[in-house]
Amino acid sequence: MMDTQKEKNYHKSKAGSKMEELLDDFDKIKEGKVVTGKVVQIKGESLLVDVGLKTEGVLRKEDVTTPSGKLKVKVGDKIEVFLEKREDTFGRPLISLKKAEVTKTWDRIRDAYTTQSEILGKIVKKIKGGMMVDLGGPDSILEEGKGLAEAFMPASQVGYPPVKDLDSVIGQVVPLRVIEFKPKRNIVVSWRLVIEDEVKKKREELLNRINIGDVLKGSVKNITKFGAFIDLGGIDGLLHIGDITWGRLEKVEDALKIGEQLDVKVLAFNREKEQISLGLKQLEPHPWENIREKYPVDSTPTGRVTGLLPYGAFVELEPGIEGLIHVSEMSWTEKIRHPREVLKVGDMVKVRVLNIDEKNRKLSIGLKQIQPNPWAQAKEKYPSGTRLTGTITHLAPFGAFVKLEEGIEGMIHVSDIYWTKRLRHPGQVLKVGDQVEAVVLDIKVEAEKISLGLKQKSKNPYEKYFVGSNVQGKVVHLTNFGAFVELEPDIKGLIHISQAGKEKVKDIKEVLKVGDKVWTKIIKVDSQQMIIDLSIKEYIKAQEKAEVEKYIEQEIPGTTLGEIISEKLDNSDNSENEE
Repeated sequence: MMDTQKEKNYHKSKAGSKMEELLDDFDKIKEGKVVTGKVVQIKGESLLVDVGLKTEGVLRKEDVTTPSGKLKVKVGDKIEVFLEKREDTFGRPLISLKKAEVTKTWDRIRDAYTTQSEILGKIVKKIKGGMMVDLGGPDSILEEGKGLAEAFMPASQVGYPPVKDLDSVIGQVVPLRVIEFKPKRNIVVSWRLVIEDEVKKKREELLNRINIGDVLKGSVKNITKFGAFIDLGGIDGLLHIGDITWGRLEKVEDALKIGEQLDVKVLAFNREKEQISLGLKQLEPHPWENIREKYPVDSTPTGRVTGLLPYGAFVELEPGIEGLIHVSEMSWTEKIRHPREVLKVGDMVKVRVLNIDEKNRKLSIGLKQIQPNPWAQAKEKYPSGTRLTGTITHLAPFGAFVKLEEGIEGMIHVSDIYWTKRLRHPGQVLKVGDQVEAVVLDIKVEAEKISLGLKQKSKNPYEKYFVGSNVQGKVVHLTNFGAFVELEPDIKGLIHISQAGKEKVKDIKEVLKVGDKVWTKIIKVDSQQMIIDLSIKEYIKAQEKAEVEKYIEQEIPGTTLGEIISEKLDNSDNSENEE
């Protein structure tokens, strides 16, 4: 009996506790707040939502229906609604889905402002000074979720760097930071601050892990005359124009475009100054590697003329490999004063590799060597001794130039015009335009020179004079050191004063005068230098010797002067021995 009574009291106490809890929950459901309800029935155009009060609240079915007619909720789903009144005139709680969304949206914006956290927003239109942004949120249960809270974004805060074409971002959903917040009145947001924070974070991450030699991905952010700035994702690096390609590059724009994605190599890095030097060409092997295999000496590659200077033309065989055609290597036959006479920038030309200087990375190439060497052909065509006819093109103090064929000239040295005359200038006997017959003396192929002679058409008259010969001539000129004697027209010899007589002569005029005919002996002949040295002294000695020998032959037939002198010497030796 007692147990039954205790059990009744227990259940009564438990029921009382539950009622108290329900009353407490009921008291917690206050007007003007967002509460959580449960969809208990969907009927006709209405939804019944249990928010924990005596009766259910009613929502319009169209508020939670997509344009295609699909419901966003179902019976049993929990949704948040705004409780305007506990009871309306019909005794039902008055609830609103839209006001709940508005309240939640503003609460979310307030929290984002307070914590300076990111919030998503949709850029909806351009207005004076910037853009309008919808902060209603992409997860709104309302089909018309937009317009719940609009914010202003100044143009300076639209992206980083700031977007120039504001119309291009309309419709984009972007992360934002609330920089000014006045509930239900004014909201100002910034997209730029979010991006700057992201950039700063990425920059710090990059600075902590970057090393020289790393290959990074980036995009061309800006182009200048000296190079391009590459956005590496948080920090910019400089790609100098000289590190873009191994080849010649006049303008950065010729190789790169703003926004272009590319891989670059870290060449230098200063962590404190946050400076990074980048290279693009360094991702490829240096083109001078294996240069002798690609362009061996005497090979004939084709290249593009990239520059002209007074001394030659530069030809690019491939990016990073340029050769120089010296102005002297452009034509076998023409005198090229400037490369522009035969080439222009952009020309494609075939060249011959002449020399490779790997240490200094210099490549010598030739243009004329592509054609046969006319000077080598001339050596075969005009061997030494060949007689040919040409036209005198110009005169110089040292000789006359003769055109033999197109582009081929020979030179007659002033000393090869006459055997017997010394000329100061070839113009004394030749003039431009004269047709002359000359003899080929020598052809130097490497020097591109042909030596010609006029006097060689006849024999050297000096070659008929020999040392020891006796000759007669006429004195034609006297000097303090001797006398010049004409042996025949245009051929003279010199009697030095020391050779003018048997005895020592102090003044040549004491023994000779102009017009005298004298006999002399030739003591020296240089047929090339046109020199004949004569001696009266040696002539006299020879004559005296001949007279003595003649006398001895008459007195002692069959005996020579040498034998008499030898006998005399022998007798002298015998006398000394007897004593």
